[in-house]
Amino acid sequence: MLTLLELTACLGHLYPASKILQFLDIFDSFFESTITTTTRSLARYSHQSLRSWFRFLRNSYDWIAIRVHIFGRFCFDPERVYIYVADETVEGKSGKSSHGLAKFYSSTAVKAINGVCFFALSLVDVKSKTSFLLGVQQVIYTAADKLRIAESKAKKANQNQAKKEGFISPKGRKKGTKNKVKTENPTASFRAFKSMFNRVTDSITNICSKIAISYLVVDTAYGTLAYQELADAKKLHIISKFKSVASLYFPFEGENSAKGRPCIYGKKVNTGLLPHSCLKQVKIDNDYKTETYQLQAYAKNTFCQKLLNIIIQRKTRISDEKVAINIWFSTDLNLDFQTLLDYYSLRFQIEFDFRDAKQHFGLSDFKNYKQENLTNFVNLSFTMCLIAKVQLVHYRKILNAPKLGIIDLKLIYKARFTAKNIFKLVRKNPTTIFNEQFCEQFLPQDLINVA
Repeated sequence: MLTLLELTACLGHLYPASKILQFLDIFDSFFESTITTTTRSLARYSHQSLRSWFRFLRNSYDWIAIRVHIFGRFCFDPERVYIYVADETVEGKSGKSSHGLAKFYSSTAVKAINGVCFFALSLVDVKSKTSFLLGVQQVIYTAADKLRIAESKAKKANQNQAKKEGFISPKGRKKGTKNKVKTENPTASFRAFKSMFNRVTDSITNICSKIAISYLVVDTAYGTLAYQELADAKKLHIISKFKSVASLYFPFEGENSAKGRPCIYGKKVNTGLLPHSCLKQVKIDNDYKTETYQLQAYAKNTFCQKLLNIIIQRKTRISDEKVAINIWFSTDLNLDFQTLLDYYSLRFQIEFDFRDAKQHFGLSDFKNYKQENLTNFVNLSFTMCLIAKVQLVHYRKILNAPKLGIIDLKLIYKARFTAKNIFKLVRKNPTTIFNEQFCEQFLPQDLINVA
């Protein structure tokens, strides 16, 4: 289990002993609470008053440094291979006062809902397939973001209306149009990710100097040039997925003319008719035939002139010959197809952190709405996911129970909390559980004059 001595060893240079004692009490409270996890309910299981909890949440803490130090002290193995995984999670909120409250798309509700959104970054151990969540940043819409989104919606509505009226816009540029100056991705998600990503990568490099990370795995929405350039700055390759309708082009193979720009794009990739030389694997499982192709191509509308390592998988249902297309890619041209697919499948491990934080550690229950309080409570929820992994390794070993889960862990802490209360009661009034008849039957084993 996580002890005061161990916490002091990894966080002692960040916070004084009194603050570390407070951290330890708060961590225990999260495990001991078995009802709705809010500030008020946690205070019932804590040595601190509710007012002390509010004072704690009003302060500022370097949560990334705390989580990275805990990871480096208890979880890091220099012989293991790690990859970065990033994704967003949305939690619905009622009312109008929560910091960062806005309309966000929820994959659970399958629609945009009122809530708060957090971008998270974790390290995934490739061998054990375990996610260690290190960075969390809230996605905040500024006034400029809201104006840009409103203008985009209005422009799209005008285009749809023009199509209904039969107006066809001319192809190509308008006369006199000049090249636009390249600007950074203006979205709130990218801002949140950039700030968090730089802090986590710098912190992990300083604390775990022997760690070697080569890949950043993200979902389709973040597989863009802006995220790739950010990964390049940290010498990372990106792994992501394209939509099945992505425009891919083979490299140009002919001879360029002496005048003009050299040609870059060759023939367009036809996912229905791929070269046999690119076929890497064929599998037949029940009624499905899966063909896996690997090739190098350009994604003209997304990565421009960046050559990519493309994996195309055609899954055919033999009974009716229906075909489903999946396209993965990486900026590492030397990565083999099986490793690429394995690494992308590990992206889902961060979803288990989101589930645990919501189900066990209050991410779906918190009532805090002010900026500092909300930020600290959410970071506490995700920090508890990391600490739970540390505790589970300990208890699975001593109890010889490899399938022990967070619910079991909370039951263990709840039993310890109950035992502490019993000891307090006995200490104040021992006669409450003192049985005279039982004590009369008890004979010490070290009596001298008893045969």
